Amino acid sequence: MSPVTVTQGTSPLILGQPHCGAYVPDAIFNCLNTTGRELADTDWHVDRLYDGLVADVSVVRANFHRYVIDANRSVDGAALYTHANTTALVPVTNFEGALIWEIPPDQAEISERIESFYAPYHGALKAEIERVTALHGFAVLFDCHSIRSNIPFLFDGELPIFNIGTNEGASCAVAVEQTVDDVARASG
Repeated sequence: MSPVTVTQGTSPLILGQPHCGAYVPDAIFNCLNTTGRELADTDWHVDRLYDGLVADVSVVRANFHRYVIDANRSVDGAALYTHANTTALVPVTNFEGALIWEIPPDQAEISERIESFYAPYHGALKAEIERVTALHGFAVLFDCHSIRSNIPFLFDGELPIFNIGTNEGASCAVAVEQTVDDVARASG
């Protein structure tokens, strides 16, 4: 199985889908415990939710599960959220804080997963951003996610129905954030 699927469109919009894949190689699946084998933290049906929603859009989809390696984390292992619990580049717990491994991967295994899964996803994403930017002079990457509304281990309270994640302003131009916010609010 290819770790990533790319569908090229001609619009300036790219949909990144780092968590809707459910593929786990047998050798990795066999190291998960009963809780991990449930694959509960999949962004189920995100690919179907966005399919056909926007005409002629590019899609970069990770086909592997986030327990193999989380394509939405920093390759250096830096925490995604500094103010709360988070999961690692290769998670050791699920979103409830429960351990997911019978045999956790060692650093050599994590390095192999970076090379086999993480790097191909990010390479494909980078290539698509470059291709689309060459066509339009810019590209807009919309990272598609889905998550339960209440996950006390990770977040206090209830999560919003639609979250415009900007990495505290570092990953999104204010004008784009404001436009998306305006459209979301107008939709009811």
